Amino acid sequence: MQHSALVRWLCRIYGGLLYTYPREFRLRYGAEMKQIFRDRCRSLAETQGPRGLLRFCALTGADWLTTTIREGVDSMRVANPSTVRFALLAGITLSLALMSIKIFFDRPLLAIPGGSAYILETTAVLLLYGVCIVWATRSGGPLGRNVLLSGTTLGLVAAVVEIAHLAAEDFVQFGPPWDAITALTSMFVTFLIWGVAGYRGARRAGAIAPGVLAGCWSAIVTTAILVPFGFALEFYWAMPKPEYVVTWGEFQRSGWTDVHAFTIANTLESALEHMVESPIIGAIFGGIAGALTRIPRKPQPGATIAQA
Repeated sequence: MQHSALVRWLCRIYGGLLYTYPREFRLRYGAEMKQIFRDRCRSLAETQGPRGLLRFCALTGADWLTTTIREGVDSMRVANPSTVRFALLAGITLSLALMSIKIFFDRPLLAIPGGSAYILETTAVLLLYGVCIVWATRSGGPLGRNVLLSGTTLGLVAAVVEIAHLAAEDFVQFGPPWDAITALTSMFVTFLIWGVAGYRGARRAGAIAPGVLAGCWSAIVTTAILVPFGFALEFYWAMPKPEYVVTWGEFQRSGWTDVHAFTIANTLESALEHMVESPIIGAIFGGIAGALTRIPRKPQPGATIAQA
């Protein structure tokens, strides 16, 4: 069958993603879900070719991401770091898969001077995120149970805010100056949420350092969820049209002539900037919020009299 190798590869990725679901759910429905996915992939490969197949995989990935977020929020109630680890590592795996598939079918990017650097740098940082996730969620890790869970929960909330903004940016045009106002509002709310994670972590631990770690971790959670959604959106659902890309100042300054390759590189660069900057910003806001917990509170008059 044509494209059978691609179908087998996608089925293996999907089988790996199923491990993010609870064990009981996976044992009961996993085999059936894999069979349905395999049959659907084979049918689309024969009728619509690779592009139809990839659109289906992108939709499946979005459905999986939504379910994982919901299950992740539920898992916070039972304080299960291993569930957090599997879910976030699956998000990193999905990001690598979406990026690899796109580059496989758009190889001109590899031939452009500097094009490979975007791929290698983004891949390296995604793998570094995977290492940080394993380190942070291991048993007895330095983040501590309370800091980890509070940072994860608020990281999920911030991810929802960022995903909503990213979707609105591509599908809803507010027009100036509302586009800029919406972007700034989303950014401020996200930073504030990371700060709240830092405040909670510092207050529970009674020190500023856990607040820095909680804010940084919350930002990592947000970014690990946001990046695969952004790749699915920009690579498969709403890739900017070439006639629009040529109007970008960055494209005109780049000297590139392949608009499609530039669009892919621009998406990779944006993801790389988010992954590098977000933990730093989260740590800063977490530290500031943590410092607020160390400000002495003025005693209430009633409490002073009662003590006297």
